[in-house]
Amino acid sequence: MEEREPPIATGKTTIFGREFFFNPETGMNFSEITRTVPFGDGFVVVPSVDENGVQLSDNFLERFLREEGPIDPVTGATLPVFDDILNANEYEKIRSQRINDDLRERGEKRQPRFDPVTGETLPERGMNRAAFRVGNTIVEPVVLGQGSVSGGPQGYFGPFGQGRASSTQVQGQVGLNIGLPNNVRFGAGTDAVYSKEKLTLPPDFVEKARGFGVNVPKEVVRGTGGVQFPAQTVRVQTPVGKGIVSLMGRLMRDSQGKVDEGMFGVGLRVPIPVQGGILGALGLR
Repeated sequence: MEEREPPIATGKTTIFGREFFFNPETGMNFSEITRTVPFGDGFVVVPSVDENGVQLSDNFLERFLREEGPIDPVTGATLPVFDDILNANEYEKIRSQRINDDLRERGEKRQPRFDPVTGETLPERGMNRAAFRVGNTIVEPVVLGQGSVSGGPQGYFGPFGQGRASSTQVQGQVGLNIGLPNNVRFGAGTDAVYSKEKLTLPPDFVEKARGFGVNVPKEVVRGTGGVQFPAQTVRVQTPVGKGIVSLMGRLMRDSQGKVDEGMFGVGLRVPIPVQGGILGALGLR
């Protein structure tokens, strides 16, 4: 069997801090080859190319997301979670366009996009990207969120009819991913939650009850009482030899804002060649 030529690192990086690789068999550059992978009740668009230009399997990516959460396997940057696959596919297009917009500003050849089914070249799309460069540093603000607003009749108050309920639920994450020179990555973010539920009682019921001396409120409101920040996360990733060391810390808070629980994790990922073993992979041999 003819041995396939390995990808060649170009020394250039995308705005997301990923290396560009050249495929000598196809003559094309690539950096991510994103895949849409199930995660919990939603979907994550995750880059499937590792630090050596090798494409990771969907099974590996699903296991990685379960163990590490929705982050880029190479850079450690936080990835958004979508509640349906259509929104995930739209984000894949936007992410690709961000890379191409940055290449255009740098005067370099843009990456073509291909339809995953037909293989046909897809038209370019313009957009305002969130990530930007400051010298050799890549800064990517992260603002993720989803929520719902609902309302309708609730409760039965006899001849006075039903009350009226409304509910607003919003949750998300705000943070920052920073790519420093020498492939050092830093990310920090906080979870954000807002909840408000309101029940409006029938006016005639309230008036009648107060007529009997019972102080019945017109509305019953409960919720978070504003935006709460129940958890904060910090991630650092730095190369060590040919491997990558990642550090993660996370604080969980109670409803009063006091730290309730803390987590800390350390990880090491190295490409292990057939010969040389772990020490060779780390460049320590």
